[in-house]
Amino acid sequence: MKIDLNSKNSPQEQFDDALAEEVVRRGLLTEAELDEALTEWVICGGTLLTSLWEFGLLPLRDLNELGSDMLKVRAATFEQLTESSLELLDVLPASFIREKQIIPVLKERNCLWIASSQPWRLDIVDEAQFRSGSAVRFLYVNEVSLAQFLEKNYAIAASPRFKVKPVLRDRTVKSQASAEAQLLEPIDDLMSPEDFTTLCEGLDSGPEEPAAEPSPAAPAPPQVTPPPAAVVEAPPAPPVTAPPVSPPVVEVPAPVQPVVAPSVEVPAPVSVQVSSTPAPEEVFPSEENLPPAPILPIADLQEVLSLIDRAEDRETLGGVVMRFALSKGNRMMLFTYHNSLWMGWTGGGEGVDRLRVESLMVPSEQGTIFGLVGSTGAHYLGPVAPHPIHKKVFSVLGDPTPQTIGFFPVHYKGKMAFGIYLDGGNDLSQGVGEILVMAQRVPQALERLVQKRKAR
Repeated sequence: MKIDLNSKNSPQEQFDDALAEEVVRRGLLTEAELDEALTEWVICGGTLLTSLWEFGLLPLRDLNELGSDMLKVRAATFEQLTESSLELLDVLPASFIREKQIIPVLKERNCLWIASSQPWRLDIVDEAQFRSGSAVRFLYVNEVSLAQFLEKNYAIAASPRFKVKPVLRDRTVKSQASAEAQLLEPIDDLMSPEDFTTLCEGLDSGPEEPAAEPSPAAPAPPQVTPPPAAVVEAPPAPPVTAPPVSPPVVEVPAPVQPVVAPSVEVPAPVSVQVSSTPAPEEVFPSEENLPPAPILPIADLQEVLSLIDRAEDRETLGGVVMRFALSKGNRMMLFTYHNSLWMGWTGGGEGVDRLRVESLMVPSEQGTIFGLVGSTGAHYLGPVAPHPIHKKVFSVLGDPTPQTIGFFPVHYKGKMAFGIYLDGGNDLSQGVGEILVMAQRVPQALERLVQKRKAR
């Protein structure tokens, strides 16, 4: 495929669209399976490749192979990613690597090879060439493996989505590198060469030689991985993952029909002051150092329902939900729900750090509000019992520790998809009815976005 940098669709959107066509054309997925993947993609966000892996539709080795082939960019090998990257810190600083999400792989003569999941990023090439004084060329690596190597080698925290071990569907993967049914891909904080080979088998092409023909994957015994039983927060420093235990897997009932999405932040009004004396030249902070814009609550239910009906994307839809929730309480968080895990999505309100919320991974463990809502599919409003998981979540929110909280699930086509956490305010019970009405409206908007996505 060829990326058109002048297209109205972003390069990532173009790649996602081409990937959707290619997995069906090559017989890797059926049309029905692709429809399922597109639906989950709209619900969970991110990229299509991540959704295909996350929901067990295709293994990473097939996706890595496919991305490398589609983009006509050679794939990075495990040895290149682990042996050379740390030696190139003097060529590209860690701050640049963190910002651009790349791994410097190899420096030979006057050429620097960089591994990236977005090899169309010419801005990276230009800046890397300026910083290194060398010509720059890309190697391809999928975003899941890239995130894990950045976490291992550079202490750049990976999203909780990349820490969950998906199990492939019980079917034959129709690709040259076929996978055994129920093969569990070993995704660990510290991957071994053997693990990487399992993930990306056959991807052994390097900068000096053409890509080799992929070899069949070695079968692995079926495994089952339970969800972790501790909240995982990935701070900017090296992440710490709590050891897993084995809480019972709960089957979520399929009754109601609702859904939620992330937030759109409203820019803060600009204050202009007029002075009779000349003011010294102002020094404006860089964009990354600007304080977050305040989130303006929307209290009118009819206005919220109208905005939900007009939402053009998942982010806008989630922003409306967040603003309405903050009209009923002081702090809120949005979670996605998959495999009995609540993944932090976004949050807002008094003292809430959105980035810290995004780092949360909370199991539906018995004895917690997350387990109760996850097992029953019904909302919860009331006090919170002492529990290590509650303590960890509240530590992310900061003071004050809530005495009463509300947790509202949002369903889509009989499956729980999202959760709305809310605390603070004078009386949360007064807003429950309107929040439930709003949650019933969200699935209609989500279905419209799914159909829009499938029509592209």
